[in-house]
Amino acid sequence: MKISWIRNLVLISSVLITTATHAQSSNTEFERVVIKKDLYILSGVDLSHDQKTLAISSTQSNPFYLFDIESRQVKAEWDVANWYAGSEVQFSANDSYVLLRQLFYLDFNLNKDKEVEFEIIDSKTGRLIKRFVEYHQVIITEDEQYAVTISGDEIAFWSLPEANREKSFQVNEATNAIAVSPDGKWIAVSHKPDAKKLKKDPRYKKNKKSLKIDSKFKELVSVFDTDNFKHKYTVDDLYNIVYKMDFSEDGEFLFIQHIPHSKAQSATTFREAYVSMADAKSGEALRRGFMARTNAEPQFKLSHDGRYFGVVSFTNRFPEVQIYDFETGRMLDRFEQAYRLYEKNAGESILPPDGRTAFDFLPDNETVVMIMGNHLVYWKPQLNK
Repeated sequence: MKISWIRNLVLISSVLITTATHAQSSNTEFERVVIKKDLYILSGVDLSHDQKTLAISSTQSNPFYLFDIESRQVKAEWDVANWYAGSEVQFSANDSYVLLRQLFYLDFNLNKDKEVEFEIIDSKTGRLIKRFVEYHQVIITEDEQYAVTISGDEIAFWSLPEANREKSFQVNEATNAIAVSPDGKWIAVSHKPDAKKLKKDPRYKKNKKSLKIDSKFKELVSVFDTDNFKHKYTVDDLYNIVYKMDFSEDGEFLFIQHIPHSKAQSATTFREAYVSMADAKSGEALRRGFMARTNAEPQFKLSHDGRYFGVVSFTNRFPEVQIYDFETGRMLDRFEQAYRLYEKNAGESILPPDGRTAFDFLPDNETVVMIMGNHLVYWKPQLNK
């Protein structure tokens, strides 16, 4: 395992922080968009895969919207889960379903992920397909045949649309995150390392302190065959507490979002969150990654053309969306919501954001849409500096 790579990533992160101080723009190329005249704070947004519709959730049990990109009109409005702080939203690959994940104003407990509620709804009717209670993560496979869940050590597959439990397997000391490859053949699972196996690594012979720290505070990611659940590989690096994983749409990369244990980092106000990358074919940990400052699980997304990487970070108490060149890791631009809190469109009421945001790339791959209070913000970052 390339244990030293995490230390290298910390060095990369410090460079990114320095870059960020020089990447701030005036954010002049943006537009506020009202969903409806109702004053509901928004909590989540996701673009459909046909790139025609936004799924938008709101807080305090207020409506869920399907919003047409071209006309900028609400196509449908439904009452969904009764979650005070709203939900994260995600379309399934063929847009048949929308997956809702319960959010909290403090999204996670320090050092461990809480088990929360999820709902899968029919994207055409708003009908509830299945509610999952007390799960770390729920995902929908690319072919929309299964919902896959992780709770405790168990990973289970539920057939859709019936939501019948069909098969499952166990991963010893599984933790919080799963991801299924686009072709449906492989599933990645985060888990604690086997202390006995770590002890045999020659790099720990003269460093017992590192062995103790890594076995207690670090995690591994292993990939299994979804048909027979046989182990394929374990990514050759140790990570912090893994909260979320995702395969790139082409199946080339595995993104691993991880956050250090509070006893393993010096930050006091915001935690440092990393999005590391591995070669999804071989399990090799790559020397590419991104960092954010956060008080929650920061959302990250790759643009539809694969050129840009976006991640939510924080400046002081306010969220910002940072856009990077995916190949070089260079920050291109950032939208700092703190500078736009009290501006008003003529005749419109604006509610300030609640300290969180969500975003997506629009079809042109040059415009970012994000939530900000009760508005959407359409932002054109400076991508050609």
